[in-house]
Amino acid sequence: MNYETLNPELAAQIPRQVPEQPWYLHPAVVCAIGGILPFGAIFIELFFILTSFWMQQFYYLFGG
Repeated sequence: MNYETLNPELAAQIPRQVPEQPWYLHPAVVCAIGGILPFGAIFIELFFILTSFWMQQFYYLFGG
């Protein structure tokens, strides 16, 4: 077997220790924040739109 066909990259073969990641880069935290932020933004916008609709007022999306 040819070594270059098994490992064609030029990376060093010395194993190195991967540093410990911070708590906020844990996949569970990233998924939770990635779901809460868009949900919160949509919820707040719908709250204002529906509240103005139920109170028979005008709602301006970009102020005014």
